[in-house]
Amino acid sequence: MRENKNIFKNYPDAMSLSQVAECLGISKKLASRLIRSGEINSVKIGREYRIAKSVLIKYIAKPREKICVESVTSNPKGWTSEEKCGMLCGNERRQTI
Repeated sequence: MRENKNIFKNYPDAMSLSQVAECLGISKKLASRLIRSGEINSVKIGREYRIAKSVLIKYIAKPREKICVESVTSNPKGWTSEEKCGMLCGNERRQTI
């Protein structure tokens, strides 16, 4: 968890939505969705959210379940399923052995 603290060293202890999006490398829309859903705890002050740096450190350290797509109903881009993990990948990435 020590490595995660270095990511945030240039940010204030109470971060804005824009700062959260920037340091996590995600869009403001996704950051907003994570905050509104309660996945990232925050405090609303007036019209803006404030997120504690410690909350983001815990969020990053929290193990999450990886989601693999097993099937799709339509396949316009020609994606295929790798047999090893069941994840979808593009045809150009699939290797035939």
